[in-house]
Amino acid sequence: MVLSIVIPVYQVEKFIYQCLESIFSQGMDESWFEVIVVNDGTQDRSMDIVAQFVGHKNLSVLNQVNQGLSVARNNGLLHAKGKYVWFVDSDDWLEGDALNSIKLNIEGRPDVDVFASVLMMNYEKNGKRKIEYKPNTNVRSGRDYMFHNHNANRGACQRYIFKHSFLQKYDLRFMPRVFHEDGEFSNRMLYLAKSLMIIPKPIYNYRIRESGSIMSSRNMKANEDLVKIYFSLRDFAEKYVKGNEDYWPYRYIIYQCLESTIEFSRKEIFSPSFNEFYQLHKKLIKSEARTILHHFRSLRFSDNIKLLQYSIFPKLEIQIRQIVKRILLKFN
Repeated sequence: MVLSIVIPVYQVEKFIYQCLESIFSQGMDESWFEVIVVNDGTQDRSMDIVAQFVGHKNLSVLNQVNQGLSVARNNGLLHAKGKYVWFVDSDDWLEGDALNSIKLNIEGRPDVDVFASVLMMNYEKNGKRKIEYKPNTNVRSGRDYMFHNHNANRGACQRYIFKHSFLQKYDLRFMPRVFHEDGEFSNRMLYLAKSLMIIPKPIYNYRIRESGSIMSSRNMKANEDLVKIYFSLRDFAEKYVKGNEDYWPYRYIIYQCLESTIEFSRKEIFSPSFNEFYQLHKKLIKSEARTILHHFRSLRFSDNIKLLQYSIFPKLEIQIRQIVKRILLKFN
């Protein structure tokens, strides 16, 4: 078994057929890969739809009470038999030649720990599609990907195909029961990946849903989780990154967790719930920015400007933008 595809399923009856059909219609020898569907206690018809694919001998189903995406992925990983592992979301789907492309890359570079694909972004609201960005194909390691890949989005772990032994070596798992679990996982994983290769042709269709996203209405738990993730990654930095020349650039990268608590909350920036969160954490947001700013020579000019803003008036820019937006909407 070469590839294990792990698919958590929860309340996705509108999408799961397209996801599975895109995998099983590729004409790939089914002894080459397996599909592990993890039923995360879904209460809709998703599993009835999954049952339509039971004729495929390489499909297996794991059932668990609802514990969230991270636990479902971790559970699937425990049962994966492949030399490589790919976490696919149940509301996304693969390009028609995705598995063959992965096969060719794996066979061509068996030494690589992580393959990073480029996502095809699909916007549910207007039906538009676009390739997310133009990658730097000279990237050869996880560190390169973090620091020299045109500021590519590091999250969305669906983009990565992992060598199973690499995940086992560092005991890489997803933090359970948090929002933004991909960011926590990927910022550890990438720094540990000694070898990484980018697959420049999109093989994965990433659905940006009009509703149901954690970005559509900001839950302050998501902000609290970002603070929790920041502390986890800061501990990781002390263990694995400190002493290296990229320590302070890494510290700025993970500081973006704290920046995001404000930037992702732009719609709620004047709400009582956000104000309660902000009053609790503003000292942390400011003090961490000032600490990193002391090492400004290690950072880019634009990063220093951002840190300077957050060290003094963290939410001012977002507030001004929202006020201007409200004024424009009023006059329009």
